[in-house]
Amino acid sequence: MRSYIKPGQVPLVPETGLRAPGGGRLLIVTPIISGRLTPDEAIGMETLRRHGGAWPHLFLHPRGLDFEFDTTGSSTLALDPANFDGISAYNAMLMSPWFYDLFDAYEHILIFQTDCLLLSDRIGPWLDQPWSYCGAPYFRRNGRLKSVGNGGFSLRKVADHQAVLNSAAADWGRISGPMARQYVKGAYLRCLLRYLRRGGGGAAALVADFDRAEDEFWIYYAPLFSPRFRLPPPEAVVGFAAESRPRRVVELNGGQLPLGAHAWMKHDRAFWDETLASLST
Repeated sequence: MRSYIKPGQVPLVPETGLRAPGGGRLLIVTPIISGRLTPDEAIGMETLRRHGGAWPHLFLHPRGLDFEFDTTGSSTLALDPANFDGISAYNAMLMSPWFYDLFDAYEHILIFQTDCLLLSDRIGPWLDQPWSYCGAPYFRRNGRLKSVGNGGFSLRKVADHQAVLNSAAADWGRISGPMARQYVKGAYLRCLLRYLRRGGGGAAALVADFDRAEDEFWIYYAPLFSPRFRLPPPEAVVGFAAESRPRRVVELNGGQLPLGAHAWMKHDRAFWDETLASLST
């Protein structure tokens, strides 16, 4: 399993004076570190233009990046390059209060990484759901649903994420069944024990020592720190996105494609090539 440099050891440069332009119910945010798109990334961005054009879109990028592709219709927001200096920096940034403050004029952000697809224009109904975070479901090895999951294509309520990261203490009464099942595993238990040995406190204390992926923080720990942070059951997000096991996601979604997909070129590429070909006809 992948581990990361702990956020407390990553030299981020907080951009506390910046804000994304505009405001409203949703901003689609694409973090990007290269001014060029690969052919597969270009396919993904074309699906975003086709299905997401009703919503504002922003490229979040390191300062000094030159775009070598057409960004017409999108805005851009430049941050210090240190915040994009490797996967650990990006991971730490998405667990930082100032990151969500960039978007506090918006109710939601949809993280749409460059390896994503947008398969439908039906984003609006997801904004009406009570959930703080939606991502492609994680599966158990036996093919059964495990939990809401991956952050590469994820819908996030900005204020709910801010509430977690600005919290003062954990409430252990908020532990759910899926959270408890993770805590008996070594890596996840160690995260909790480090937090407790340091005296507990708010989410920032756990984040500083957290060496897992940022989406695992949001789905397995964030509910401890705010009663407003609500996660959907995995059954609810098969209509939202697919990552691993895309055919199984479609099956569980009654034969319908989800709203989007993450890492589509890595998981059952043949399925996605066939799907994209059928959608283009």
